[in-house]
Amino acid sequence: MRVIGEADGKLCFVTSSELKYVPANSAFLYVSEDAASTLPTDGSTGIKSVKNQPTTTAKGRYTLQGVQIPNNVEPQKGSIYIEDGKLVLQK
Repeated sequence: MRVIGEADGKLCFVTSSELKYVPANSAFLYVSEDAASTLPTDGSTGIKSVKNQPTTTAKGRYTLQGVQIPNNVEPQKGSIYIEDGKLVLQK
């Protein structure tokens, strides 16, 4: 097991043979025993590019659980729902 640590002044996953448990709020990584003693976190992820796509808002009425409310059904008094991407409180 590796835990987040420091080696040669850089942040990386380091061998943690002394630990019998993972401390709270710490990152860990299970690797094979024959892996290198340090695994650098230099930002290499294999992701070549990221494309930003515009979001679209679903038209219609939906419950907070995401179930669409048919147009011929009127919401009950005091109900909360989403209409055209906006939160609505029916009074």
